[in-house]
Amino acid sequence: MKCAGALFAVLFGLVAASRSSHGTRSPVEKVVNLLKDLKNKAEQDGENEQKIYDKYACFCDNALKGKADAIDKARADMRSLGQEILKKRGRVATLTKEIAKLAAKIKKNLELQEEATEMRAKENGEFMASTEEMKQVLTALEQAITVLKTANKRSLLLQTSASTQASAIKNVLQKLPSMTVLKAEQLSLLQEVLKSGYAPQSESIQGILGNMYDTFASDLQDSMQQEAKSNRDFEEFIETKQEELAEMSKIKSKKRGGKS
Repeated sequence: MKCAGALFAVLFGLVAASRSSHGTRSPVEKVVNLLKDLKNKAEQDGENEQKIYDKYACFCDNALKGKADAIDKARADMRSLGQEILKKRGRVATLTKEIAKLAAKIKKNLELQEEATEMRAKENGEFMASTEEMKQVLTALEQAITVLKTANKRSLLLQTSASTQASAIKNVLQKLPSMTVLKAEQLSLLQEVLKSGYAPQSESIQGILGNMYDTFASDLQDSMQQEAKSNRDFEEFIETKQEELAEMSKIKSKKRGGKS
């Protein structure tokens, strides 16, 4: 660049000398002008190239910065995503345990309902059998008491009346539940009627049968009241368990949805 300047200075001097001596444009002057134009064009081209370079350098700097920012953001996103995945895995593990516990509780609930239903069915079956047995005893007692009362009013057909009394008392003893306990004197008096075929102490026997009737009637009433209470308790128990089951099933379904 310095050499070109020196050369230009020399040529300019020559041109000036030539002008002073000749007063017209010489070939040297033309060369100088040409070189001057070339110099100006080279400088302009240099400036243009510098501008282009600056733009490119700015573009590269911006692009590199953008890429670096994008990489940093991607790394941050990956870290955040990794943490979120860990949280999700932990949540899924927790929900899985909770769902398993709910499933166990639901199973236990159903088992309790099934056991209660089976027990209630068994108790009701025993109640029905016992009730039918007591009803038969009460019917037999009522018939025997009626026969004895009627026999006391009749003076005729004594033999037939005594046979009927014995048959009625025999029917009562046959209908009595095996667990029924009679006092020794009561049992002896009734057995005497069966052996002799008539009732020598009709009023005493009527009293025994009447007491037995009252006892069985009271037992039947108590049994029916207890059965009604057992049914209410069973229905309340089942209703409570079904409400619990519905709530647990709802929660379980919600937690399953949370896993997906």
